[in-house]
Amino acid sequence: MAGRLEKWSPIEVRDVIQFLWAKNMVASKIHRQIVEVYGDKAMSRQQVAKWCSSFQAGMEHVENRNMEASGRPSSSRTDINQRRIKRLADLAAARGREQQQGPQADGLQL
Repeated sequence: MAGRLEKWSPIEVRDVIQFLWAKNMVASKIHRQIVEVYGDKAMSRQQVAKWCSSFQAGMEHVENRNMEASGRPSSSRTDINQRRIKRLADLAAARGREQQQGPQADGLQL
């Protein structure tokens, strides 16, 4: 049995998938090879099959640009979030002006 690699990157694993796919190896066999060398946390069988399908469809790169990712979005910059931030900034600025004016803003005289 080959040695197990302790350190690896997701792109490295996808490179191996692409290489083995190009040699006409089926996804289940590719997954077995991946698990043997990188361990069972490297990639699920379903994910290996998804990458093989992507390569079959013509994808040539191994970066995760077009794959649907689960979990947190890569960016939180949305129109809704930008409006919320602007509203909070306006509110903070208004409160800052009120605090600078001091007690006179409430009609109190010292």
